[in-house]
Amino acid sequence: MPLDILFRILSTSLAPMILISGVGLLVLSMTNRFGRVIDRARHTAREIEQGAEGSRRDMLHEQLEVLYRRGRIMRGSILFTSGAVLCVSIGVLSVFGAQLVGAETDYVSPLFFALALISVVPGISLFIQDIFVSLRALELEIGPARRR
Repeated sequence: MPLDILFRILSTSLAPMILISGVGLLVLSMTNRFGRVIDRARHTAREIEQGAEGSRRDMLHEQLEVLYRRGRIMRGSILFTSGAVLCVSIGVLSVFGAQLVGAETDYVSPLFFALALISVVPGISLFIQDIFVSLRALELEIGPARRR
């Protein structure tokens, strides 16, 4: 493979690879947040099972519902954002494939790059939604202490 073709492949792949890096960091943040939601939900469920009573039990049930909602939101966020990484990866592979077969133009990689960018939007939107919903869980937990 001549050096100029290799440089062309690398320069064409640069922007998608930077996108993978940035989105990868987002996915890392999202999975950490998702893990915290799961841990907190398990802790809350355990507290209910251990016999919390009265208004505390009702508050814990509400908290568990909010945590479950947050888990579903984060799952969607992670799926969309991971889908973006998958699309970029397929796009980069198509760049290499087009060069290997000697194709003059590659119609696949721009399509997958566009799909990746489109997929990032709902992923980040859901991530932001989780931040707002998480405040509701905090209000349930600290509400009694704030009223005192």
